[in-house]
Amino acid sequence: MLSAAPIRPLANSHATADAQFIASMIAALDGDDSGTAANDAPLKQTAFRVYRNTVRLGALDALRANYPTVVQLVGDEWFAAAAHRFLDRQPPASPCLLDYGAGFDGFLAALDASAELPYLPAIATLDRAWSEAHCSADASALTVANMQALLGSGERIYPHPATRAFWFADTPAAQLWCASRSGVDDLSTIEWQGAGALLTRPHGAVLWSVCDEAAVALVAMFAAGVGIADAIEQTASRFGAETTGRAFHQLLNQGALTAAPAGESS
Repeated sequence: MLSAAPIRPLANSHATADAQFIASMIAALDGDDSGTAANDAPLKQTAFRVYRNTVRLGALDALRANYPTVVQLVGDEWFAAAAHRFLDRQPPASPCLLDYGAGFDGFLAALDASAELPYLPAIATLDRAWSEAHCSADASALTVANMQALLGSGERIYPHPATRAFWFADTPAAQLWCASRSGVDDLSTIEWQGAGALLTRPHGAVLWSVCDEAAVALVAMFAAGVGIADAIEQTASRFGAETTGRAFHQLLNQGALTAAPAGESS
C-alpha cells in the first residue's frame, strides 16, 4: 500500500513576497544592501537612498535634541561622530523619536574617546532624566504648609512622578549639568568635587538643582515606602540632623514630593 504524502499548506506567494520586500527595506534603511536581490532595484534607487539618509538624519537630530548638554560640552563635531556610532549600534525602535537615546550614557561610558571626560556619561544620564521628568505624569506636589498636617499622622509620602535624584561621588557632573542648563557659559570655575542633582516638574516646567547625598537618600527611601519619621531618622543617622533637615526642606521647596504613590492621583 502506498503511503500518502504529507499534505503541506500552499505558500501564500504574495505574503512571502511582501515579507521579503519588508525585510529588504529594513536592511536597506540600516545601510545593508547585501540581502537585496537583483530584482529589488527600487531599493537601490537614488530616491530610496535619499529617504534612508532622511531617516538617519532624523534620528541624529533627535539624539542631539535629547542630549543638549552633552552637545554643549563636547561640541558638534565630537557629538556627531559619537552619535553616528550609537545609531549604527542602536537604531530607533519606534517612530516617536522623543524617547530616542535610551542607553546613550552607557554607550558613552564604554567609548574610548570619553576616557578624558569621566563626567560625560553622567551628563547624558541627567539629559535623559530631564526628558523623563518632562514627559512624566502630573501630580500635586506637597508644600511646607500641607506637610505639617502629615507629620505625626503615620501617613507616607512619595517622590513626585517627575522626580529624579542622582548622586555622583567622583565627578562634578551635577554642577556642570545644572550650570549648563541654567545658561552659565563659563564652567571653568566649577570645583572638582562630587555632588547630587535633583530634577522634578511640580507644574509646567522641569526644575533642577544641585543637592547633597542626604536628599538623594530621602528620595530613595520615600520611593521604597519608608515612613516620614523613619526616613528622616535613618538619614539623620548617616548625614546628621541639620543636613537631613536642609535636604528635606529642599525636596519640599522644589516640589519633589507628593502624597500619592506613582499611578494614583493626589
